[in-house]
Amino acid sequence: MFGEQDYLMRQISDFSHALGKVLFNKSVPSEEIVNPDGSISEEAMNKAILLKKIEDGKLNEAENFLFEALDQSDDPAMLNVGVWFYAQINKLNDRQLENANFSREEIAEGLDEIKELLAQYDQFYESIPESTNE
Repeated sequence: MFGEQDYLMRQISDFSHALGKVLFNKSVPSEEIVNPDGSISEEAMNKAILLKKIEDGKLNEAENFLFEALDQSDDPAMLNVGVWFYAQINKLNDRQLENANFSREEIAEGLDEIKELLAQYDQFYESIPESTNE
């Protein structure tokens, strides 16, 4: 059983790293904490909220918050927050996950949902015709 859990943890970690690379290679901007106008960025604010929920062991609540934030945002950089979130909770041990009523399978499923959202962004941007200079 432990070998299976270790394998799943490695798979999740590898997947989150690969997805992060895909996001960055797609020219998705990395996190800026402070916007040019001096306000805190949406990405940084959401990470702070998620981190507090993770620290409090409220992983399901954090995941719900994440997907609400993704639904409300039109910024593809928010997908970075999703990858970051699942990478953070993947670092928790099995007992911490169990105490929070969360599983490694849910982490993998959440990363799959992030990957689907990335594919939707790609399809949207590919559907926009390039401007022509005539």
